Formats: sequence, C-alpha cells, structure tokens
Amino acid sequence: MKNTMQKILAFLAFYVFVHAHAASADPEKTYTGCYSCCFESNIFMPIPNPNNENWDVVSKPKNFWVGIDKAPSLKNEPIYFLKVKAKLGKAGQFGHMGLANHEMEITQVLEFREYKKSDGVCGIPSPPELIPDPNFK
Repeated sequence: MKNTMQKILAFLAFYVFVHAHAASADPEKTYTGCYSCCFESNIFMPIPNPNNENWDVVSKPKNFWVGIDKAPSLKNEPIYFLKVKAKLGKAGQFGHMGLANHEMEITQVLEFREYKKSDGVCGIPSPPELIPDPNFK
C-alpha cells in the first residue's frame, strides 16, 4: 500500500510539473478572441482564426469574472469577447477530449465583455446565432 501511494504521488508530481510548464512555450503576448466556457470546456478562439483553432485556458487571474453579468449563448454555453495578455503553449491536443490545439495561461484581462457579431467570427464557420440564456444573469 505504501509503495502504491508513493507511485501515485510521484505520478501526480510529474503530471503537475509537465502540465505547469506545457503552457509556457511562448513569451507573454496580447490576444483577442472569443471565450466559451463552463460545461466541459474552457476555450479561447482567437480573432482572426484562419486555422479554426481552439485554445484550452489552463489558468486565469483571480479577478477574471469581474464585471461580467450576462452574455449570449453559443450551443447553450456563454460566449464572451476577450482581449488578454497570455502565454500560449506548444501545439498539441489539450482540453476536453483533446480538442484544443494549445494551452493558454491568461495573466491579465485587458477587455472582457459580451460578444457581438461585429467582433469577428472566431473560427466558427458562420457567426453564431445569439440565444439569450434565461439562467445566466
């Protein structure tokens, strides 16, 4: 039992180390895009997005949600416009079911508001139909 616990702890320490360093491949830059979250996703989609990429947000500042009280919905998940300073990790498969192309560490929020069609397309084939979510207030 003790040996098994040591192996589990060693694996967890290795996993945390690798995961913490994976998203810091590039220096901090400013990115603009759409952010969709909450159920099985925490995804940033850059604008422009010619390669139709999704980036898995692995960390964000404590004050991330300040000022947001409502947003339209994309496939029943809120979608926001976001301008941030962040570090983008190396290309790979990340996030829920490996659908994200990079990991992203958000270090500072520059702009965070409701998404508008005029903001851009975020790699979504056509601008999403904005559906108000009655439960999101």
